[in-house]
Amino acid sequence: MEFISSISREDEVFKGRSYKLGSFINGKPVIEEEIPIPNSDILCDRCNAQILTDKIKVIISLDLSTGDVIITDAICDDCKKNKFSNIIEINSK
Repeated sequence: MEFISSISREDEVFKGRSYKLGSFINGKPVIEEEIPIPNSDILCDRCNAQILTDKIKVIISLDLSTGDVIITDAICDDCKKNKFSNIIEINSK
């Protein structure tokens, strides 16, 4: 089950991120280089547009068997409107 919610751009989920570049050796992933992403740089996971708002829309998945909430993607307003208009948006507190 998926929903859309908004979280602060200062949320921990946007801190300490990096791009990991690598390959597979004998079927196992090997990280060859890790490039840090500045905490202030938040891009839409669907179209790569820079998101500059204080609140970031995120797609969250709810695992009904465990009750776990998982943030899967940050999305821009255009992608919310054009690609995810069918997903229910819930208000965050």
